[in-house]
Amino acid sequence: LYTLQESDAEWLTLSKKCGTIMPGEIHPVTIFLNRSRMGVFSTYIVMENLQSCFDIKFLRVEMEVVHQENSAQRLFQVSVSPLNDPSEKKIIDFGKIYFGTLYQNRSFVVKNTASISLEFQLASSLDNSQLIFSLS
Repeated sequence: LYTLQESDAEWLTLSKKCGTIMPGEIHPVTIFLNRSRMGVFSTYIVMENLQSCFDIKFLRVEMEVVHQENSAQRLFQVSVSPLNDPSEKKIIDFGKIYFGTLYQNRSFVVKNTASISLEFQLASSLDNSQLIFSLS
């Protein structure tokens, strides 16, 4: 028994890696998964019959470690321009806006404080012609 990559040992351990199974016997193999870091992990466990090179089996193993919802750790922070304390209320207030007058764009910053990439989605109650998002 083995996995496809040596790096799989960082998140997956097998209770047995070799042995002999006599006719009619069963040998359970336990898979231990390391949940110490967030991410998506995937590999194949390869089972080979050492007496017959054509007798080979593959078992796909996948794991996704996500952030626990009730954890106190925050994965990202949001600050509005001009940058404010992340604990303050998030408001972008333009005040009075006059037709035909150029106004400075206001923005907000999303900072990833996690150890992995985070996907996010921006949404608004305004239609697409009234609000433009830029990832710059």
